[in-house]
Amino acid sequence: MVVALVQDLIFGTRIRSTAQALGTEARLARTPDAFSRLLTENPPQLVLIDLDLTDGDAVSAVAIAANGLPRPRIVAFVSHVHAELARRAEEAGADEVMPRSQFHQMLPTLLREIVPSLKGVSSAEKTAKRPLRDPAT
Repeated sequence: MVVALVQDLIFGTRIRSTAQALGTEARLARTPDAFSRLLTENPPQLVLIDLDLTDGDAVSAVAIAANGLPRPRIVAFVSHVHAELARRAEEAGADEVMPRSQFHQMLPTLLREIVPSLKGVSSAEKTAKRPLRDPAT
């Protein structure tokens, strides 16, 4: 499962729909408080944090996730102009910090890594492994 702290509705929708397509659940929070509650309700394997929050301190959210047990993988994303914010997130415990554009491209790969049946499987391979339907049935 994935827990994401994201206020941008487009990114939130993209995270949720990509997770569903890959067979995992994404739970979204728009505030650090809601994010903390989600982390304790059902500890995730992957945490995604938008560092460009307008409400709350995203770096503190990284630290909260980094102290969770079991510790999830933490991926933060940020506008490329906020290098200092990215550095602070790494210091707080983010495993990876990437620009928003790279996050958008990497999202399916990040999610595939937490779905055991899809580890190392590309989307083309996944499609090729689907059983063919018998037209007679």
